[in-house]
Amino acid sequence: MALTFEALFSPFLSLQLSAFENAKLVAAVLNDANEQWQVFEVNCAEGSSPYYMVNWQQQWIICGKINDYNVSIKLAEAIDITSKKQLTVPVLNMQQVSFMCMENSHFDHC
Repeated sequence: MALTFEALFSPFLSLQLSAFENAKLVAAVLNDANEQWQVFEVNCAEGSSPYYMVNWQQQWIICGKINDYNVSIKLAEAIDITSKKQLTVPVLNMQQVSFMCMENSHFDHC
C-alpha cells in the first residue's frame, strides 16, 4: 500500500516550525515509515529566497523558505526548480520530534 502525504503528515500539518525544523520533522517521519527521501535547498525563481524541500515519491514537500521561522509543511502543487543542492539533516527519532515540538510550543507561549 502506497503511503500518502496526508496519511503520514496529518498530525503535523498544523505545526508552525522553522523551515529547518520542518525539514528535520519530515525526514524523521519518512525515515520512521522506511521511506526513501532527500532534503534539498531549492531555488524556484530568480531573486527568490531558497526553500528547504524534501523529495519523496517523485513529489516535493515544502518545508519553508530557509529564513522562515513560523511555517507549516505542505505538498507542492507544481514548482519550477531553477537549482537545487542536496543537504544532510539530522535524522531524529519520533521521541525527539515530540520534544522538538514541545520546545517550540513552549517557546511560542513564553
